[in-house]
Amino acid sequence: MKDAIPSSWIRKITVSLIIVAPAYIVAAVVPNAFIKVLGFAGAILTVIAILLPIYLLFKANFKNIYLKELKKLPLAICAIIGVGIIVIELLVNHVMA
Repeated sequence: MKDAIPSSWIRKITVSLIIVAPAYIVAAVVPNAFIKVLGFAGAILTVIAILLPIYLLFKANFKNIYLKELKKLPLAICAIIGVGIIVIELLVNHVMA
């Protein structure tokens, strides 16, 4: 597949256009779309970076917990903060729409 476009600089330009052109067209045509997409990506990142590890720590079977950060109350506080971040982002996107 690499040999379909023989010149390396043409391959690089083609890949750059494929990556940049759709985002540029959407940003140029739809007002505030880029900011909304960034907000949605932030909400997904919150789920992956905050809520998923908390869920996995809740489900883990620890016999002896040495770190006080791994107990249920600090994890519940972090989960509430993570859900709060998602709710605030959804509200900001809804109000600005």
